[in-house]
Amino acid sequence: MIHWEEGDYTEVRDQYARDPLDLADGIDTTCTEDHAANPGGQFLAKNHEIFVSPGTPLGLRVRHNGEGEARVVHAQFKLAIQSDVAES
Repeated sequence: MIHWEEGDYTEVRDQYARDPLDLADGIDTTCTEDHAANPGGQFLAKNHEIFVSPGTPLGLRVRHNGEGEARVVHAQFKLAIQSDVAES
């Protein structure tokens, strides 16, 4: 879940990033989504399953196309750990 504060943007973008600070195996992004700004507020829900190896950081990258600042005021991950996944 992502909540943006109001801003002068007309579009917001978000994506999940494995190793966003390039500390392990290098950044790998997935689930990139663009959303047009709407008059009610930018309250976005994401649902995307990804595999992440233990020890690999996971982050959320965001951007907007406005000139001024606009912060993400709330971002939330729900994590499910699946222990019976076959190793390759």
